[in-house]
Amino acid sequence: MKDLPYAILKYSMLASLILAFILLAITFNIVPAWLYFSLTSGTVAYLLTFVGVIKRVRISYYASGVLAAVILAVGLSAPAHFRFIEEGLLLQSGIFILGSLAQVIILINLGLYAIKSILRRR
Repeated sequence: MKDLPYAILKYSMLASLILAFILLAITFNIVPAWLYFSLTSGTVAYLLTFVGVIKRVRISYYASGVLAAVILAVGLSAPAHFRFIEEGLLLQSGIFILGSLAQVIILINLGLYAIKSILRRR
């Protein structure tokens, strides 16, 4: 039970990475080169952070929270992502919804872990 927050973080990040690789595969010929490069760079950053989490490098936990917040901010601010849902594009909508959900789970998990750590110090 002690490692439950770690397991939640690890598997949420893994799910997000799998979705990111699917996203890269389906957007290769669809989006402009600069956007694909940006998506690839973000995926590499996420992969490196995931490796850090697996190795239990402390800074990786903070990095996962920052990346999750950035992904949510970028994803939720793009009207095109909501058009996927409106137009009934199942794969794209699924990636957007599940990816956003994974980021929310990461942020909630990290927040609860931080609160628990603070309360434990008192």
